[in-house]
Amino acid sequence: MDKAIEKAAAALNIGETSDIIKTATGFHIIRLEDKRKAEPKPFSAVEDDIKNIIFQKIIDERYRLWLDGMMKKAYIEVRL
Repeated sequence: MDKAIEKAAAALNIGETSDIIKTATGFHIIRLEDKRKAEPKPFSAVEDDIKNIIFQKIIDERYRLWLDGMMKKAYIEVRL
């Protein structure tokens, strides 16, 4: 979330509406309907998600390295 929006939302009480907020993506008006505390999820609930994210980053990096190597080895002749 944009810092300006986050700051404006934090300053509001339930039921209040913010002034116009200008960000890089445009103009925004926020109305706070409800506030809830965010409870962190237990590690066991997010462990598989974390493993998948790390695995995907490793795969992406290895693919990029493989592709770079293949491009260096490739002989490409362009004829028009």
